Amino acid sequence: MDLKNDILNKNSNFKNNGLKDNRGNLKNSSIFSRLDEITKEMKAGKILVIVDDKGEEAEGVLFQAAEKATIESVNFFINYGKGLLYLACEQERLEKL
Repeated sequence: MDLKNDILNKNSNFKNNGLKDNRGNLKNSSIFSRLDEITKEMKAGKILVIVDDKGEEAEGVLFQAAEKATIESVNFFINYGKGLLYLACEQERLEKL
């Protein structure tokens, strides 16, 4: 499975309208991960979707640990993130990417 489909399938619960109540808040918080799960995913180099709120006005960002970034993941961020790419990384690693 390609990177785009992997991300979209992993986070497909966000597209399920049945998860929101009449005020636009998510009814099922189980789609949100625990910190220990997030840490494991980060260490594995997974791309995460981080949201700032459970409500209708929530905004999200794509996140990946910089040392796990690949050409493919950077390309994914640029093509599907539709925003600025922030990266805390040493210059040598940036040149490789």
